[in-house]
Amino acid sequence: MATKIEDLDIKALARHTPDEVLDEVLLVAEVKYSFRDFYHRWEHQQWKATEIDFSKDATDWPALPRVVRDGMLGAMHGFYQGEESVTHNLAPLLLAAPRIEHEIFLATQIVDEARHLVFFERFFSEVVGMAGDVQDQLAVIKPEHGPWYSTLFFDEAVGLDGRADRLRADPSDIGLYAEVVTLYHMILEAGLALLGQRFLLDMCRGLDVLPGFYEGFMAVTRDESRHVGGGVRVLRELRENYPGLGDRILQVMRESIPFSVRLITPPDEDFDAEIVDYVPEQYIQSAQEQHRYSMTHILKRLIAVGFSRDEVNDLGDLAWVEFCKSLDEYEARTGHDHYARMFAEDHAKGPARVG
Repeated sequence: MATKIEDLDIKALARHTPDEVLDEVLLVAEVKYSFRDFYHRWEHQQWKATEIDFSKDATDWPALPRVVRDGMLGAMHGFYQGEESVTHNLAPLLLAAPRIEHEIFLATQIVDEARHLVFFERFFSEVVGMAGDVQDQLAVIKPEHGPWYSTLFFDEAVGLDGRADRLRADPSDIGLYAEVVTLYHMILEAGLALLGQRFLLDMCRGLDVLPGFYEGFMAVTRDESRHVGGGVRVLRELRENYPGLGDRILQVMRESIPFSVRLITPPDEDFDAEIVDYVPEQYIQSAQEQHRYSMTHILKRLIAVGFSRDEVNDLGDLAWVEFCKSLDEYEARTGHDHYARMFAEDHAKGPARVG
């Protein structure tokens, strides 16, 4: 099962490109991988957040153009908050796990997410210059999240916090267990996080800046590929062992897609075109291609879970309808065309689909 990425230490990993690591998200989610395989990977992919060298990052950061800092900071805020939310919300999943293999997998993921939190706290303290500890910093960051992020993470009805709180109160609810795994591992990790990881790593590599962040975040990204693979395995087993849970999983997807699509292409935010002047040309993608990239990863994971091509592509169609609505909402608010309209050929390709 070994790949050239799997067994690298953190220094060697940082000599690779983001796409080489992101390709593992597809590889590790294949059905052939067992929970023993995921544990093997976890033992062999350990790294220390306390040993990342941020000295050059501290000089690079203030020298970056404002629009680049703002763009990267927005994505970093989302990851920092997300790591805390998952560290907290994996606990009820662990208690509700119907199989010991799930418990072992989730226990390793909790350790990973806590390590990611320490990594971000160090970066924000030592590089960004933010005062306080993790709790202080997140108290400042949390109110800055927009409505789409806040719904997916904090909403009592459909968000990760709300679902996890209900599972904490009733760990015997196997359907709710499936809902939490679906929302986190399929929507938040398999789709949304991928775009943020790609953006941040490409900016670091393309601009040749923030080597400490790049090194640590490459390790974070490799960890997340293992988490997505484990989530796929959990959901596949749940569908096989508990008839009817497939409908619960698909319902979570339908509830979450409108918010996730708008988080990627927000209708309530103005796009600062100046950032295009700094993004290396090979990394520039249209909003349509970003949408399809994120959704294709989600749809492929659902195929691995065991859903049919038609069921999965129906979700891709729903996501595309919501994407088009988001453009319309932006234009109704601003009175002018969304920049995505410039990419007519990309738009004509339509929704993400799997064969």
